[in-house]
Amino acid sequence: MNTENQVLLVDDDEGMCLLIKAKLAKQGIKVTAVNSGKDALDFLKMNQISLMLLDLRLPDITGQELLSILTKRGQSVPFIVVSGTSDVRLTVKMMRLGALDFILKDSAFLDLITLVVTRGLSTLEARRSYEESETRLRYISETIRDIFLMMDSKGKRVVFVSPAFEAIWGISAEQLYVNCDNWSEAILEEDRAKVLRGFEKLRDGMERDFDEVYRIRDKWGGIRWIRDRRYANYGANDFILSFTGVATEITEYKELERKLLEVAEKERLRIGQDLHDDLCQRLAAIGLKCGMIQSNLETDAHPQAGPLQAIITELQEATALTKMISKGLSPVSMEAQGLMEGLRHLTEMMEGRFRVSCQFDCPELVEVSNETTASNIFRIAQELVNNAAKHACPRRIVVGLHKTMGGLCLEVINDGKPFFGPKRRRDGMGLHFVQFRADAIGAALDFFPGDLPDGGTRVVCNVPLKKRVKNEL
Repeated sequence: MNTENQVLLVDDDEGMCLLIKAKLAKQGIKVTAVNSGKDALDFLKMNQISLMLLDLRLPDITGQELLSILTKRGQSVPFIVVSGTSDVRLTVKMMRLGALDFILKDSAFLDLITLVVTRGLSTLEARRSYEESETRLRYISETIRDIFLMMDSKGKRVVFVSPAFEAIWGISAEQLYVNCDNWSEAILEEDRAKVLRGFEKLRDGMERDFDEVYRIRDKWGGIRWIRDRRYANYGANDFILSFTGVATEITEYKELERKLLEVAEKERLRIGQDLHDDLCQRLAAIGLKCGMIQSNLETDAHPQAGPLQAIITELQEATALTKMISKGLSPVSMEAQGLMEGLRHLTEMMEGRFRVSCQFDCPELVEVSNETTASNIFRIAQELVNNAAKHACPRRIVVGLHKTMGGLCLEVINDGKPFFGPKRRRDGMGLHFVQFRADAIGAALDFFPGDLPDGGTRVVCNVPLKKRVKNEL
C-alpha cells in the first residue's frame, strides 16, 4: 500500500481518536486508529506506515512494551509519543528510544497536533532523502575506479577519500586521514615539485583549478600514471570553503600512447632513411646519366643540350629537397651520438633561419642508444626552440644537453619574454605534443623563469635512461 502521509494512531480514547483524525484529515494526512497494543501489532504485521502516534498507556500493554515487541520483530517504526501525564524522566527515556517528538494531552493539544505531525513527517522525508543520497554516493564511491577526494579549507587535511585510493596507492584511507602527505610522498621525485607548486597556487587562490598528470610509485613498487584534477570551492567574499578532487589512473592509456608514438616514430625514421638511401641515390644516378648524355650532346652541338642541362638542374634541386625532407623525418642518426649531432645541426639551422644567437652546450659525451628516445628528445628541443624564437623575441637561445644520475637533462634557455609554463590541455598543439612526447619517454618537463637579469625562460626536461642490455639489439 502507499505509505505516503499514512499515520497509525494508537490510543484507547476513541473520542480523542476521532478529533485527531479530523484535524489531520484537513492537511491531507490519512490516519488509521486502533485502541490497543494487540490491534497495533496486528495492523503493523500487514501494513507499512509513515509515522505512529503512540499513547503510552494502553489497556493491554504499555507503549514501551509495544516498541520492544516491534524491535524484536526487526520493525523500525518512526513514532511520536502522546501522553496524558508530564514526566521528564519518561520523556527523556522515550527520546532515547527514538521518539521524534513528545506531545502532552492538555488544553493546547488539538491545536498543536497538526503542527507536530507535519513537522515529524517533514523530518522523516528529509532524513529519507539524505539516506538515499548517502547511499547513492557510497555506491558511486565504492564502485567507480576514480578517486574522489575532499580536503579542508586550508588544503592540509583530507576529510574524505573513496576506496579506490587504497587500490591505487596501496595504503589505507585511515593512513591518509592521519597524514595527507602520504599522497604526495608517493609521487616520483621528478614530478613532485611541479605538482606541489600547482596545488599551492590553487590553495593560495592564484588559480581556480588544478589539473596535472604525474607518476606515483605504489606500495608494491609499481609505477602508475595519475591524472589529478582539483577544484577550490568558494563561499562569500572569495573565501575558500574546501577543496574537492578526482584522480584517475591512466597507466594503460599512457602505455598505449607510448607504443603508438614509438610505432609512428619508427615509421617516420624508416621513411626518412628510405628517402635518403634509396630515392636520393636513384635521383643522383639519373642525374649522372643525364650529365653524360648532355656532355655528348654539347660535343655534337645538338640543340637539345640546353634543355637537358635545365633538366639536370631540376634533378639536383629535387635531390636537395628530398635530402632535406629525409633529414626532417630522420633528424637523429642511428649512432649513439646521433642526438648530439642532431641538436648541434638544429641550433645552426635555427640561427640562420631566425637570425638569433642559438648555441648548443654539451660539455661531455652524451650517448642515447634508443632511437625512439633520441628522436623524441630532439623533437622536444626543436619545438621549444621554435616557440622561443617565434614568441619570446629573444636575443639568445641555448640548448643544453647534460648527463644526470640515471639519465640526461635537456635544457632550452632563452632571454626573451618570460613564459611560466603551460596548463595541460589548454595550450597550442606545439606544447601539447611536447608534453605528449615527454610523457611517452617518462620524462619530467618543467618551466622556470629565466635566471638572466632581463627574465626569459628555462625549460628543463629530465629523461631517465635504461641501461642497455648486452644482448639487446
